[in-house]
Amino acid sequence: MHNAIEVRDWRGRIYLVGPSATELLRRPPSWMWWAAWAAMAAIAPMEYGYAALSPQLAAAQGLSLAGSLIPLAVWLACQALAALATAILLSRGRLQARTALRFGAFLSGAALLTVAATGQSPTPSPAISALTALIVGYGLLGGIGAGLVYGACTQTVARWYPDRPAIRVSFVTGAFAYGTIPLTVAVGLDDDLLGPAYLVAAVVAVGVITAAATLVSAPPPLWWPPEVDPRAWALDRSVLHRQPRAVRQFSLSEAARTRCLAVLALILVVAGAIGIFNVITLAVTLDAAGPVIAALIALMLLLNGAGRSAAILLAERFGRPRILSLVLLSLGAGQALLALAGLAARAGAAASRAAGAAVSIGATDAGIGVGFLALAGVGLAGIGSGACYPLVASLVREYFGDERMSGIHGVVYSAKAVAGAAGVGLAIWGAADIVSAFLVAAVLSIGAVALCGLLRRPGLPVTLPIRVL
Repeated sequence: MHNAIEVRDWRGRIYLVGPSATELLRRPPSWMWWAAWAAMAAIAPMEYGYAALSPQLAAAQGLSLAGSLIPLAVWLACQALAALATAILLSRGRLQARTALRFGAFLSGAALLTVAATGQSPTPSPAISALTALIVGYGLLGGIGAGLVYGACTQTVARWYPDRPAIRVSFVTGAFAYGTIPLTVAVGLDDDLLGPAYLVAAVVAVGVITAAATLVSAPPPLWWPPEVDPRAWALDRSVLHRQPRAVRQFSLSEAARTRCLAVLALILVVAGAIGIFNVITLAVTLDAAGPVIAALIALMLLLNGAGRSAAILLAERFGRPRILSLVLLSLGAGQALLALAGLAARAGAAASRAAGAAVSIGATDAGIGVGFLALAGVGLAGIGSGACYPLVASLVREYFGDERMSGIHGVVYSAKAVAGAAGVGLAIWGAADIVSAFLVAAVLSIGAVALCGLLRRPGLPVTLPIRVL
């Protein structure tokens, strides 16, 4: 890199202070940032969108709920593992962000077209069953495509903003939730729009991600923005408070031997599983008008995205482990409130059974109290489920260092594969007993809060040295 100056801070970390981001990109860096945000929004219908619309998809193809959710579990596993592989390849320079985005655009478009095709009424004698098409076209190809896009966008944004990567990446990943809202609202208002909506989503995904590939590129290795003095930054007390440094730079094998990595992965499994479970369960169990379902799910997704950036801002002030505990408490409180709403709705249904009326969460006949419980539960659950992802990522950086953060966080993020299967299983059980499922989710959330107490910065001595006299 021309005109770059090599600088070392007091810990020996090397920075290449060179041309500004505008000079390297030949445009303001905000272009790249928003391009990554748009690409993340374009793949959003494949996760939360599919989860929210799985009942309509099952009805269109005559599948059981479990059958329609198997492709989602496959997608979640493939997306998490592909994101891990993408992060490692990008960090080692064996894959370019633009290449990852171009492949991701093609695979994501194919996946969304598959859902669009299967969202229509089944043909009399299909050559390939709808379930097989969804598993291969949506679950496998779509999961890999989304993992490529997710890994490329998050890693690239983090490298362009090395002084405050967490807040920038949390904003970009929030689009993973925001991008689902238009699709969910449209199909929630009219089930017949399932196929056309996914067709439009496929066209948008291919166009937006391909366009993003022309704007998104990684900076040179070790690059640092010239407007921030790295040596002063490394000693700034306010910066050290916002972004505490790791004791040393851990390798992937060293990090894997720490208890902290396993705890973070387990927390991510719990939060990820409950997040998927909530979206599916709301879509399956709400026996109310379409607009009510759409509004509640849209609210949950809106708070899921907004909670990510808000949690990072709070974590920089009050500490990441503390805010992670509060976020998990919010998630557990949301599950408890939704369980109470389910109990109240069940009591209302029993009282009105003689009249032949069905009452459920969100239905107007269940009363204002049930609706308030459901609304509060959805709000708390939405905040909690989304905020865990950037908090865990920032804790990985805080505990294990920046140099190998991509691979280490990729390993933790791959726990989402387990979370997907657990969330789908919990949702299938919840379709039969919603109250018990929400109570189990609440207990799991509280268990994750307890796990936060096990988080300790790796590399520090376990006990104080004893002076021998």
